[in-house]
Amino acid sequence: MITEVHYKTFGYGKSINEILYQINCWENEFGYMHTELNFITNLLKNYPVNSNTPNLYERIQLFLKELSNVENTRHSLLIEIDDYKNDLIGQDEKHHLESHDYYLITYQKIAESIFNYFKNYNTLKCNIYEYVEGLLETN
Repeated sequence: MITEVHYKTFGYGKSINEILYQINCWENEFGYMHTELNFITNLLKNYPVNSNTPNLYERIQLFLKELSNVENTRHSLLIEIDDYKNDLIGQDEKHHLESHDYYLITYQKIAESIFNYFKNYNTLKCNIYEYVEGLLETN
């Protein structure tokens, strides 16, 4: 039985500095993911084709398409994060408290999107690693 992990809200009551810190953490993680996505994509593109493996080319093409979609989503999330961060920078805590709902609701939406993105990204990586591992074992 596989336990399904769902997003849980913890952002209410955060200060602007706490939110900006979280944004910096997200940006660092997305930066690393960019490098990782490039590596996995190049690995799959340059994998030596073994004609004995059924549907190898098709499966690799599906993975490459999924990786491209993941990269596009990563880029879109980074733009959303950057826009939100720019809204927050320069805001003082007094203004933040007056606009509390807007900033925290926006934070929660972005945090949930990122949580789901990380979950889907890790699932895709596991699927690719398991597939490639199976190819290595048969060679």
